[in-house]
Amino acid sequence: MKKYFLILIPLMILLSQCQKEPATTFIKLSGRVLELESNKPIPNAKVGIYEEGGEFLGSTWTRLLDSFRTDANGFYHYEKHNLDKGSSFFLSVAANKYITYDPNNYLITGQEVNNLDVVLSPYAWIKVHVKNVNPFNDRDSIILGDVVGTLRGIYVGTNVELNYINRVFGNTAMLASWTVAKNGIGHSFKDTIWIPAHDTLSYEILY
Repeated sequence: MKKYFLILIPLMILLSQCQKEPATTFIKLSGRVLELESNKPIPNAKVGIYEEGGEFLGSTWTRLLDSFRTDANGFYHYEKHNLDKGSSFFLSVAANKYITYDPNNYLITGQEVNNLDVVLSPYAWIKVHVKNVNPFNDRDSIILGDVVGTLRGIYVGTNVELNYINRVFGNTAMLASWTVAKNGIGHSFKDTIWIPAHDTLSYEILY
């Protein structure tokens, strides 16, 4: 009996030490925030580090762990220790006149990650003028696609004239489409539009 007791003592000590060991990890990453296509650095972009946790097949929660700004060259560096191994972590990046970056992948923990660059799509604007300049009858119609229309819809009549500005993607090839029907005959049109970042393009559809 004494033999068994002596064997159990170190085993119990080992188990107690394992239980007391904190289940922690760390994040250490760096990279740059860049503009789509031009690869220009984006200074003063806001980077948020989020923590996500919860129970398996149960409720989950998300909280902002830290936030900081990129420097004048779009560079960022982040390091934090003593993080819960049971949580997951991700980053979100936002900048003025850019589409917010919300990744689908979680950050790698427990090792240093360098060159984790984030590319943001810039906004641009298209100023659209649409007018029926050759009316046939009251059933004349035009259907505008997403790029050249505020909403997908049909506009009917001889006096159709529209003026508006849409916010679209800059530095990106976009497909503009519309369909015109007159005298019972329909014609579809397509055009590829490219607008530089933060620029405004005037676009006219006369039908």
